[in-house]
Amino acid sequence: MQGTYTYTVAATSPCTVDDTSEIVVTELINPNAGTDGSLTVCQGTTVTEGQLFNELGGSPDPGGNWTPSLASSGTYTYTVTSSCTGDDTSQVVVTEQVLPNAGIDGTLTICEGTTVTETQLFDELGGSPNPGGDWTPALAGARNIYVYRCSDFCMYCRWHLGSNRNRRTDCKCWY
Repeated sequence: MQGTYTYTVAATSPCTVDDTSEIVVTELINPNAGTDGSLTVCQGTTVTEGQLFNELGGSPDPGGNWTPSLASSGTYTYTVTSSCTGDDTSQVVVTEQVLPNAGIDGTLTICEGTTVTETQLFDELGGSPNPGGDWTPALAGARNIYVYRCSDFCMYCRWHLGSNRNRRTDCKCWY
């Protein structure tokens, strides 16, 4: 048990003064590395010691060491060392969340009166876009570039339906 212990050697006659020494005993508590945890980070992110420490459960002692060297996904071990009982360890398993991929910009040409569908738009994206995204603005009457048939004389015009709704560009006639 911790405390101060006094050692006394009694004086032998003719000496009259006892001699004493003290030993202060400090009890070291067992190391506590907390409990295992998990963390998800964005793909390509290097984790920090602070992020890992925050994912340990319980009340881990600060000042421990992390292994292996910090990178991205993997299993990291937190070790708290004690001279009495040895080490205590906990682990944090880090997984990567794949970054969202909306693909590469594309274009779509439609006929007059055609309502654009999400499938049509999605099919025009380049690359490997993730499914399940949202289209803005709303598809019916969206501000996009449409190919619009102007008359029965085989004339097609490219119209930009933005804030200036009737701005015509690129009119061509095919005979």
